[in-house]
Amino acid sequence: MAEKRKRKPRYVSPAGFSIWPYLNKPDDQPINGNPQRPAYKNRLRLDEDDDTPVLINGKKSDESMKELIDRLVDEAWDEHEIPAKYKKKASKIYPYEEEVDEEGEPTGNLIFKFKQNAEIEVNGEKRKVTIDLFDARKKKVKSLVGNGSIVKMAFTTRPFGMVQGKDYIVGISLDFSAAQVLKLEAYGGGNADSYGFGDEEDYDGVDDDYQDDDDDSDGTEPADDTDDDDDF
Repeated sequence: MAEKRKRKPRYVSPAGFSIWPYLNKPDDQPINGNPQRPAYKNRLRLDEDDDTPVLINGKKSDESMKELIDRLVDEAWDEHEIPAKYKKKASKIYPYEEEVDEEGEPTGNLIFKFKQNAEIEVNGEKRKVTIDLFDARKKKVKSLVGNGSIVKMAFTTRPFGMVQGKDYIVGISLDFSAAQVLKLEAYGGGNADSYGFGDEEDYDGVDDDYQDDDDDSDGTEPADDTDDDDDF
């Protein structure tokens, strides 16, 4: 009898600011003229002193985002077998970086890098992936999520070890399947204030209702096969 695969822990990040996210559609633009594998992406800005606990399998943990990631990178390092010829050239790599301003000075923020390939292989079959988006009330939405939106990320992690140039790196990937949009900034442009618009009290706002007709005819599937709204 085959051994049942252990399910990965599922995490939810603290709320942070999205930096040029690709949550509605994958990024498929060439990098330095070279084609890249299409992928959904988000760079999440958090204060480096933010001690908001990460949720693990729906329960509050005793670790901040940075503490969790540092621990998981350390575990990946301890468990990975580094090839003998790279033992003196191996190093840890973290899925976050320190943010700096235009003068190169630290801003006090960390940028966490999330990614999910737009196509995955399931039982030998290639399938397209979609990212589930929810609002603050856990209602599914389809709004285009723009730069500066405040979101939480639902994710799992994946350890890796690989050759990079003449060196060897060990780290983890932050693979996300859903996002909870707490404050939406319009995709592809500024907010209303930046264009000089004010509140119009004589008119109602636009309700962005999501209609879920359970039609999966487009052949896509969520990045994870479970109900992500239970994570938030």
